[in-house]
Amino acid sequence: AFASISLALREKLIYNMNSAAKYISDNLSRELTMAEVANFVDMSYSYFSRSFKRTFNIGFGKYVMNVRIKRAKQELAYSTKSINEISTLLGFNSPRYFSVVFKEAVGCSPKDYRRSNGRGEKR
Repeated sequence: AFASISLALREKLIYNMNSAAKYISDNLSRELTMAEVANFVDMSYSYFSRSFKRTFNIGFGKYVMNVRIKRAKQELAYSTKSINEISTLLGFNSPRYFSVVFKEAVGCSPKDYRRSNGRGEKR
């Protein structure tokens, strides 16, 4: 996808995309914007947007949501945090919204997911 750029630029781009992914993962508890993450990795908004989509084969917003859902599944399966705590931890506006988004993405409610996959005792 990046055949037209030099090796040095490609390596910098890979570094920036990895840094962006880590920044997203480390800041899930609050609203994240593409402009903020682009600024964090010192890239223009438009170049970051194109590069992010090429690197991850998915748009920024969808990527962030996927990371939140993946982390929610881990929390539900391995922690005893309440669904309210998990929704706050992952930056959802409300537990209700979290439940709707989770069910749409996973196919079952957070409660049902925990019941089927959980190792932690639910509170």
